Amino acid sequence: MSTAAPTTAGRWAGPAAILGGLLWVPYGAFEMLEPWRAAKVYREDVGYSVITDTPLFVAYSLPGGLALLLTSLGLLGALALLGLGVGRLSGVGLILTYVAVMLGVLSLGGVIALFDPVFTAGRIFGTLVLGIATFLAGVVAYRAGVARDRAAGLLALGLLGMFLLGGETQE
Repeated sequence: MSTAAPTTAGRWAGPAAILGGLLWVPYGAFEMLEPWRAAKVYREDVGYSVITDTPLFVAYSLPGGLALLLTSLGLLGALALLGLGVGRLSGVGLILTYVAVMLGVLSLGGVIALFDPVFTAGRIFGTLVLGIATFLAGVVAYRAGVARDRAAGLLALGLLGMFLLGGETQE
């Protein structure tokens, strides 16, 4: 484990991960409950959901895109702080973390472009990739002898990220 002074990544990793983690809560509530009404409707003729209420779509979706992007950036910073080495598993985890960041950006692009399929695809695949990357980081941390609570936390978060995808619903 690295004992070097916090890098730039180390300074923003914690706040990014915390804010991203907090944003998953309203996003999940909006996605499940649609408290004001539905913001989109699935249309069989086009094969995807179309937006029926633009302000609600943005309000419901923006927290999810931001949550994915910020938690992915948080993991990127955590990997830098942990200094887990350059082995094959570390490399795969790092690449997947960058992919999750890109999918978070794609998801936000779908919100900005007001096109639900791009938002949804970015968020769903980004969540899965982020879960796998987090789990791999936990495995590498455990093997590297990083404090067991940190390694276990990464493993648990990674498993949650991977298996929460099973809770996705089709409209």
